[in-house]
Amino acid sequence: MSVLSVKQLILVKGLQIFSIFFRDKLIAKKIVDKNKDFLNELIQTKKNFEMMLDDFVAEGLNIGINKLMDEILFVFNSNQLPEDFNPDPSTVKNREIKPSKCATMIVELLSNHFFLLTGATDKGTIDVFQQEVGERFFNEVVKNIKKNIISTDGAIFLICDLNYYYDFIANKLKQKQIIPLFAGLKTVGQIFLVSNKDSKELGKMICDVGKFQGIFTQEEIYEFVQRRADWSRVRKDVERVMYGLAVSDCIIM
Repeated sequence: MSVLSVKQLILVKGLQIFSIFFRDKLIAKKIVDKNKDFLNELIQTKKNFEMMLDDFVAEGLNIGINKLMDEILFVFNSNQLPEDFNPDPSTVKNREIKPSKCATMIVELLSNHFFLLTGATDKGTIDVFQQEVGERFFNEVVKNIKKNIISTDGAIFLICDLNYYYDFIANKLKQKQIIPLFAGLKTVGQIFLVSNKDSKELGKMICDVGKFQGIFTQEEIYEFVQRRADWSRVRKDVERVMYGLAVSDCIIM
């Protein structure tokens, strides 16, 4: 699957060649005066062609982005194993701390598609495409965390995956608008590292939304912490810190 079809890329290249010819041959040699000949049929045709191509490329990008996100979701669903973040305690000591197979597949998939448009269209279009994919990928990572059970032993492996995603976004993609999203996401892993013996400290951490770069609200962090494997043990202390009392303390008369 590619973001733009061969036909679309040919049209984009065609516009680039036409624009160069228009600038270097017609404008430079004063065959056409772009300032005076605004009613010139050639200029109007060029503008109409550009508008048509913009719409065509936008439609192609949207289809391509949807297909790419479908593929990312498929990789998450088929390769993110339950034991990735909730491993058997007896096997943790022998397990290498590195990105999961799922994370490496996701980053490879993104690498293969993020830079397809480089040299084929203008920087503005590339930026819009990369930012849109980056934001939607961020949302998929959030959903992926919320559907997994994460133990304190498995937290380090979740953090490893989140760091891997952040490194790709910050150091390879370099789209400044979405880097803060993944910086905030990176800190989410810390709420799973806290021992259940320090459940009150966990509650304080959830209340400190600034700790998460302002990306997530307290309610969103609370949704994350419910994915802890020991949630039933820490819930009462966490809710008492957050709300002043635990839900289990409430009695319906």
